[in-house]
Amino acid sequence: MAGFWAALSGFDLLPTAMLMALMMMDRLITGGWSLAFRALVVMAVVALLAWILVGFPFHPRTSFSTMLWCMPFFVLYPLAFGTVAWNVNERMRQRKRELEQDTRIDPHTGLATRRQWQVQVEAEVRRFRRYGTVASLLMVDIDHFKQINDAAGHLVGDQVIRQVAACLTDTLRGSDAAGRFGGDEFGVLLPGTAREAAMDVARRLGQLVRERVRNLGRPVTLSIGVAEIGPGLEEFESWTAAADAALYRAKAAGRDQASF
Repeated sequence: MAGFWAALSGFDLLPTAMLMALMMMDRLITGGWSLAFRALVVMAVVALLAWILVGFPFHPRTSFSTMLWCMPFFVLYPLAFGTVAWNVNERMRQRKRELEQDTRIDPHTGLATRRQWQVQVEAEVRRFRRYGTVASLLMVDIDHFKQINDAAGHLVGDQVIRQVAACLTDTLRGSDAAGRFGGDEFGVLLPGTAREAAMDVARRLGQLVRERVRNLGRPVTLSIGVAEIGPGLEEFESWTAAADAALYRAKAAGRDQASF
């Protein structure tokens, strides 16, 4: 259509330049140079055919009245397209924020995701290497969680996970960091906390879960492994492995307890 009207106007300079610029602008923004080039070729071909059909008119000089007719297009079209582009960009920014939030926060529990929690633990490891600061990790597992799912269903299992996460949030200090490590397992970072103090935190957490969380009328219990950072535990993998080994010792000792 732009090529047709350009030919019909006898390639009046201002309308022709306006139509080409505006049509190229939105196609360039929408589809890049590939779409813009294809649009330019189509406009040129249609303009040539239309120019032949109407008898080769050629009036490049633009009159004042034509300038006035072009003004609304010069003003309104870019404003309209700019508004549409801003709305699209705003939706993209919102979606990006949502995706970034999803990478940091587990939507099921409201705790940090495993990836985000690992970032926090690795930062604590760097502080230990530089300043020798004390810190402890808890690895927390819900006892017999598979039996809960099998007996009461996955919806009840999901509710139990949320309730345990809420107990974690209520037990910890603002400086502590809890994350969902995977499935029914949670990781807890306790900066500035030595092993014995971390054991106290683990016992309080286990007691709170026994009091608050029920499944088929029976209290839900936790097994918790505790590991204090120190020589040989100066990596995320080695530190979490030590806490995980302590967790399995708690399970082997009969569950519903904390071990180091």
